[in-house]
This record gives sequence, structure tokens and C-alpha cells, in this order.
Amino acid sequence: MIAGRLRILLTLTILLFLTFDIPLSQPSESAGDWSSATPAQLHQQMWEAKSRALLNKQYAEQAVQAVPASTQTNYDVKFHDIYIRVNDTTEILYGRVKFVAEAAQNGVSQVEVDLYSNMVIDSIVAPTGQLAYTRLGNVVTVTLDQTYNTGQQFEFDFYYQGHPIEGGFQAFSFDINIYGSKVISSLSEPYFARTWWPCKDRPDDKVDSYKIAIEVDSGFYCGSNGSLDSTIATSANTKTYYYSVHYPMVTYLFSVAISRYTVWHDWYRYNGNQDSMLLTHAVYPAQYTYSLPRYGITPQAISLLSQTFGPYPFLTEKYGHSNFEWGGGMEHQTMTSMTGSSFGFSEPVVVHELTHQWWGDMITCKSWGHIWLNEGFASYGEAVYYLNRDGWSAYHTYMNGMAYSGGGTIYISDTSSVNNIFGSIVYDKGAWVVHMLRGILGEAEFADAMTAWYNSPYQHGSATTEEFRDVVEAATGVNIHNFIQDWIYGTLRPTYQYQWYSEARIGGGYYVYIFVKQTQTSNPQVFRMPVDFAVDHAAASSDTVVADINQRQQLFKYIVANSVTNVSLDPAGWVLKNAGMASWTLHIVTLDSELTDGLQYTAYNDTVLARGGSANRSFVIASGSIPSGITFSSTGILSGTTADSGNFTFLVRVTDNNSGASDSSQFTIRIEPRVLVPGDVNMDGTTDISDLQMMIDYLFFSGPAPVVIDLADMDASCAVDIADLTLLVDYLFFSGPPPVIGCVP
Repeated sequence: MIAGRLRILLTLTILLFLTFDIPLSQPSESAGDWSSATPAQLHQQMWEAKSRALLNKQYAEQAVQAVPASTQTNYDVKFHDIYIRVNDTTEILYGRVKFVAEAAQNGVSQVEVDLYSNMVIDSIVAPTGQLAYTRLGNVVTVTLDQTYNTGQQFEFDFYYQGHPIEGGFQAFSFDINIYGSKVISSLSEPYFARTWWPCKDRPDDKVDSYKIAIEVDSGFYCGSNGSLDSTIATSANTKTYYYSVHYPMVTYLFSVAISRYTVWHDWYRYNGNQDSMLLTHAVYPAQYTYSLPRYGITPQAISLLSQTFGPYPFLTEKYGHSNFEWGGGMEHQTMTSMTGSSFGFSEPVVVHELTHQWWGDMITCKSWGHIWLNEGFASYGEAVYYLNRDGWSAYHTYMNGMAYSGGGTIYISDTSSVNNIFGSIVYDKGAWVVHMLRGILGEAEFADAMTAWYNSPYQHGSATTEEFRDVVEAATGVNIHNFIQDWIYGTLRPTYQYQWYSEARIGGGYYVYIFVKQTQTSNPQVFRMPVDFAVDHAAASSDTVVADINQRQQLFKYIVANSVTNVSLDPAGWVLKNAGMASWTLHIVTLDSELTDGLQYTAYNDTVLARGGSANRSFVIASGSIPSGITFSSTGILSGTTADSGNFTFLVRVTDNNSGASDSSQFTIRIEPRVLVPGDVNMDGTTDISDLQMMIDYLFFSGPAPVVIDLADMDASCAVDIADLTLLVDYLFFSGPPPVIGCVP
């Protein structure tokens, strides 16, 4: 009998969930201890909470279509005055949103406003009267009261009501928490502010300031953005919370969190404790004691992050947390919303959402393809927190905990789906991009880069990856074009295989040769960036050398003072990579830059060297060409004299005649053209008596012929004879006409 009743109860419960479109299970974060989770596991919960698709297939299809309208660029919203009355019983929102906007081009007579089609429009009213509008899907086209030109302002009040759409990634929810209390809250990222209030719902146009008024049941507290100016009883059963937002804010960050909270306050003190900022934490009453030490880290966390990123961006307002029923957390500007489970109180999660106040809120990605500028930086902020609190070892350990190994590109090319926008790649690999950039720049220049980014023209605005790149380059003088291209738009990670060899150097010290090749077959096949190598010694501290790797395979050559016992690639862990060391084989160790350039008509001599294998080696020119008159021996010697000039590129191959092992390297040498001086037959740079002596020896005593015979044809008769000798004598001793360069066939 009992089993039968339980079966009936279970069946009714399932039917209830299906009828009301409620998920059959709570998000995976709702139970368990997150204190031992890796950073990657925490981030997975974060992005899954943001991109989770539940039961409503129709809503998911609408979400895919909910991309920003391209025609909204004709106006710029300057100010919103928002009033929303929330009826927690009927679950209806009644709202008025004032738009104060500016024409961004001439001839603006209509503007498009985003609002989901299920929400009812009561009216749209300008100061001059009611405005006409049309609706197509989730876009409302408002006909203005006149035509406006660039810089002219217009305004209207948008009156509406309705129950925000549910299912899938619903942006506004009416929930009951595990303690039996109502929780009404929003989470609009990326495209879903439009599901509960009319707005220009795109990340590239922030509204300069807001006034926010939320009317709720008298027993509720409402957390929202900016400063709480006042709370006023509106009726016998309701009160209104009035907030002011004085900093620009993107639409998806406007939030409400409404429940019967326990609200407690703290302070962030700065400027040597001379100034302070209010911290407000609205938590479920049952979580109050639990929240005290966990949200209590906020003042220290703000201070630690400020050391690296700059002052907290909203110092004249506040920061704080509100519990809500969404999984994970959401970085609502000045008032992060956090799940009421243990996950929402986890230290790295608290720090992650706080970091967003800088990166994501103060500077927002201009389009969702660049979401790593939000999420990658926020994940990196966790590591910064542990670095500034606990030191470098803690920092590197934390970064290793999110060493992303999957495919895909950090830049998200298809942003029509929420599932595409959010993923471990933007959280974890995005953080590694910032980490690697720090390794490339070094501490001083990384600090300069962060200061410049904080103070850039994009402060309290929106930016792209390329705009971030350009700010960094201008601040540091370091070209990171290739780095950004390879890591943001390329996939996977480099796989390095390296070999090393060392030998004593004539004159003291030791040569260290490091051969590196990248073996990945993905795009890019070459990740172009500097990589550190540690060179270890038996009786001295290690040296660090830097290899600027920009080819599929390269040889690097260094001089160190002490004998070498080992070489290791990136021992500090600054590069996201696969790496392995192999035994040294046979390699050409002469660098292209080490082959000397030559001079036309002048003897040339240089040698290409190899190390490894047996001593029985042979060198050949495998392709390309060397100057005529210069020969290349099987032992690697280039020698001879050439009449050619210009650049000569050739590929040298060395082969171990015993094992068959081989290696190749490309070289370019330049033969500079020689400036010929008429009459300078011995080519010492001047025409003098030594040239006269050489002419006499050549003409009468079988002396050596001039290297350039035309220098001896001083009268341009196209023959070298006594007449040329006579001309030279007259020139040198009797002020005769100067020699010319002849024309001997």
C-alpha cells in the first residue's frame, strides 16, 4: 500500500514538473563541496549555468534568432529612467522605461527597440504625445515625433506589461528556494534583457546613466545596480526601491534580485583608510552565518585585484551580492547575483564575479565573439588574487588548474547560440592568453599594459580583441599581433619537441645549441611567441635564455659561462603547451645571421658547421644558388671571388655518411657591389703609383692581370696597351686627363 502511494505521488510530481515547465532536477551545483574543485571545474559550472538549455524547445529556437538588430546604430541611448512593479502573485511585470537618446546620424525618424513579442505594449509616449509603432517578432519600431539629425536628443516613455517568457535560458524568473521563500531575479546575458524590459539590447552601446525604481511586496528586499537612494512605502502592501547608476552600463547587466533576504553591510576602505565604499550582501536568511566569512573576503579581494588592475571601477556606488536561484553567478554591475548554494559562496567564484567589475562591466566585449575579454580576464583575476595574497607558487598552481586542452577558437565566430558563446575555452584558455601575455611582457610592462587598458578610451565602454591588442602595443612597444592572431583565432596549443647540445667555446665559456620544432598539425602550425629555456649548470645557478620561436623548426645558439648539465623548456609554466625533449641528433649549428656578407671582386671565405652524428659528414647545396666564382666544399667551406652582387639564398644539407641522418638550413648572403675607381687596377681604393707598377708588370713582365680588366683600359680603347700606361703616367705626374673605365671585350 505504501509503495503504491509513493508511486502515485512520484507520478503526480513528474506531471507537475512537466505541466509547469520546471526542470526535473536542480542544477548540478546545488549540492556538494566546491572547496576542492579545480578552477576548470568551477568554470565549467559557471558557463554551464549560463548556457543551460532546459525543456522549452520553442524558447531555444527564439533565442537563436535573438541577435542584435543591425539597424539600431542610428541612435545612442543616453539615459534610462526605469520603473517596474513586480506582482509576485500574478507574476506580471508592469513597467515604464524612459528613453533619452541621441541621433547618431542625420534623418532619424524611426528607431528599433528590443522587446519580446509576448510582452504587451500599453503605449509609447513622447513629450509631444503618443507615438506610433509597429512590431515584427521581438523588435518594436518606434516612429518618432519628428526627424532628428546627428547629435539631437529625443525621448519617449515605453509603457508595457507581461509575464516574461519561461523555459530555456529565461532571463527573468519567479522561483521558490529550498527554504520555501519566493525569489524573483534576472539574468539577461547575452541577449535576454529584451525578454523583460524594452531596451537596445546589445553590448556595444552602453547607456550613460540610469534611474531605477522597483516596486515589490513590502516583505521583500530588492537588490539592484548602483546606489540605493531610498526605500519608500508605495502602498499598504508595497514599497519601492530607488537606485541610481551614475556609470555607463550595458543593458544585460541591469538586474533585480528580490526575496526576503537578510541584508548585511561591510566596507571597503581605501586611500589609507581615508575613504570607504559600502558593501551590501543580500543573502537567504538561512545562509547568513555561512555568508559572513565567505563574502567577508570582499574588501581584501577588491584591494588585491586593485593592485594589478587598477582602482575598483565603481567607487562612488557600491559592491555586493544577492542570492538567486540561477546556477553559478552573474556579474551584475555593482551587485553580483550568486546562487544560494555552496557554489555561490566559493572563494574563487566570489573573486571571479568581482573581477568582472573591471573586465566585463567597466570594459565590456563589443560583440559576443570577443567574450573572452570578459570571461578570460575574470578567470585570470582568480589567479591574480592568489598571486597577490599567497605568492607566485600559488599563482602558477592555480593557472595549471585551468590548462585548457580542447579544440576550437577563443574567438566565437557563431554567436547565434548561447551554447556557442559560453564554454571552457573562453574561461580557461582565455585566462591563459592573459597569463602568457604577462610572461611575454614581463612584470613592468604587464603593469603598464593593465594600466593602459584600465585608462583606455574603452573605459566604461566596449572593445574588441584588436582594440585591446592595440592598447597593449602602444603602452609597451611590444608587437603582439602574431600572438593574438595565433592564440585567439587559432586552435589547440603548440606541441614542442626540442633537443640541446653544448660545447666549449674558444676564448672561454660554452655554446648551447637548442633545436626546437613544432609538431602540431592543427591551425596554426606555428605559434609565434618567445619561449623561455632554463640552462642548468653543475656548480652555478641556472641561466634563462629566450627563444623567439616563429618557424616550424629553428635552431637557437647561446653563450653561457659554465658547463651545461640540462636544458628545459618553459620551466616556470608561462606557455600553454605540450612539450618533450629528445636526444640531440645531427644539426647545422651555423645561424643564417652568422654567415658573413661579401664584397664584389674580393675573396670570400666562411664555413657552415654541424654538430652531432659522426665526423664523416658531407655538405651540399640542396637548392638555391651561390654567387658564381664562389665554391662550396663537402666540408662546408664557402670560398672564392665573385663578380656577382646582390642577395643569394640557398639551402644547405648536411648528411652523416655513416648513419644517413641529415639536416638542412637555409642561408642568405649578400654580396655588396664594389665601387670601381677608374685607373685603380689593383683595387685598393685609390689610383696611385702602385697601379702604375702593376700596369708595368702586367704589360712587360708577365705580372698578374687586373681582377677587373676594364680598370686597366684607361683610355676606353677596348684594349689594354702602352697607351693606357702613358695616360696613367700623364695623369699621375703631368696633370693629364683622368682615367676612365674601359670596354675590353
